[in-house]
Amino acid sequence: MITGRKPKPLEQRKREGNLGKRALPAPIRVAPLTEAPEPPDRLSEDAGEVWALVAESLVNVGMLQRQHLPILEAFAELVGLAREARRQLAESGGQVISTKQGVYVNPWLTAYQRNVKLALSLGEHLGASPVALARLGMATIKGLTLQQELAERHGDRRNQ
Repeated sequence: MITGRKPKPLEQRKREGNLGKRALPAPIRVAPLTEAPEPPDRLSEDAGEVWALVAESLVNVGMLQRQHLPILEAFAELVGLAREARRQLAESGGQVISTKQGVYVNPWLTAYQRNVKLALSLGEHLGASPVALARLGMATIKGLTLQQELAERHGDRRNQ
């Protein structure tokens, strides 16, 4: 089993500077898809909507590649399941269910919470949150990356 910290992504190492002066590995270039693929037939209607929205967004910024499609499918399916669980939760009468045996948490609430948690985790691999975009160095402020904006405002202090 591997111990210790996970290695930093190549882009992050480039941004922070190569303090160890060791050669950085050459990035592997894979051509991005030029148009959003159709959602697989096996996806639910909700998941298909998520697929179309996210795929189109990723294609527009040149981030969707063929090897990302299984991750996109899993993400879309999780969001679709979370939406279904939320609908079922509303129909079944709330977060807590009372019976003669006692009070217990609605199972649809548990399903919803688990699917949302997994979707958020998986969505970070697709750059689906502002934090994930910043981590990937792709967050933009008025057309500049966050790093460029900070350097413009405060000066680039790495080279001083």
